[in-house]
Amino acid sequence: MLPVTGVVPILKTFVMDGFAVSEFWTHVFFAANMLAAFLFAPIAGSIADRFGKPQVFLAIAAALDGVCFLLMPHMPDFASLMALRFIEGAFHIAALSLLLAIAGAEQTNRSAAMGIVGAAITFGVALGSPIGGYLGSISPLYSLSLGGVLMLIVAVASLVLYVPKTGLSRRQPLGEILKLLVRAPRLRLPYLFAFLDRFTVGFFVASFPILAATAYDFSPGQIGGHIAAFMLTMGLLCPFVVKLSKKMSQTQMLLWGSLVYGIFFATSGFVSPPTLMVWMFVLGAASAVMFIPTLQLSADHAPDGHVGTSMGGFTSAGALGFLTGPLVSGALFSLLSHWFSSTLSYGLVLLFAGTLESVLAAYLLVRGYATEKTASF
Repeated sequence: MLPVTGVVPILKTFVMDGFAVSEFWTHVFFAANMLAAFLFAPIAGSIADRFGKPQVFLAIAAALDGVCFLLMPHMPDFASLMALRFIEGAFHIAALSLLLAIAGAEQTNRSAAMGIVGAAITFGVALGSPIGGYLGSISPLYSLSLGGVLMLIVAVASLVLYVPKTGLSRRQPLGEILKLLVRAPRLRLPYLFAFLDRFTVGFFVASFPILAATAYDFSPGQIGGHIAAFMLTMGLLCPFVVKLSKKMSQTQMLLWGSLVYGIFFATSGFVSPPTLMVWMFVLGAASAVMFIPTLQLSADHAPDGHVGTSMGGFTSAGALGFLTGPLVSGALFSLLSHWFSSTLSYGLVLLFAGTLESVLAAYLLVRGYATEKTASF
């Protein structure tokens, strides 16, 4: 995940300025690999099953993902860049889906395993922003090249580290995931908030770098620092949330965390530095409280022998959120900017996404979904 967020602080300098495109097309660039992720997440595991060698499949996917990052700075035009971005998303989600299935195959302490995975993902996301921002302040080439090198290291590591070949259930395409939602309706809640979480993050990572650069004159390093405050707080709190989830209802934690997160997210576009940094810390804390339970519930509520399918659904829901978030935020900004300033337009864009999540969480809490017995709908 580190290479993915390493791109965020350089969205304006590398994409918007470097290829002379509008804010909307900058948003579309960020969403392009999410489109590939949404399309390929359900089938990535089944391809690995046919190979019968998850270790080799993981290494190939990670290596090709790294090559895509290394090629990005050398694309001659925006169309070529977009095509490569889409291809990179397919390879990235292939590797991520298999890693999630491997973690979900742990039978003895699956919730703890998924909590560790959640923390690892979060730290990768968190570290990508400041590192990518620092390197991007020198040149976007360095940020993208680092991402490529890291994925090549992952490819080599996957060949020498232990990867279990048993306990991995067969991942299935989208039709099987939809059938699973009928068989296991309790998966609908974590899937819904996996989508909403990534939907709002899609709004944030596509909108915040441009807002911060234009309204507050932030450098890529400053943008990365603020995103890191958000994500590192989340990552640091994940182990404590895992322990807390053993004592409290995971569903209740998910909904209350989403409510607080939505409220602060909705107001983040109207807060100026240095108060903005406080908002980042609060958003990170609330994110940890809602993110870990979505992972745990997705694994725990999966029927026997369908953990891989369940995690494929989880990644598909998240990928769909990441896909639609930047696109919807870009479209909203384009519409609002006809009547309002750029700064106010981005504030209203973030207000829309945060309000959506907080209102839904409040509604489900009122309806009684804060108890495990009513966790399906």
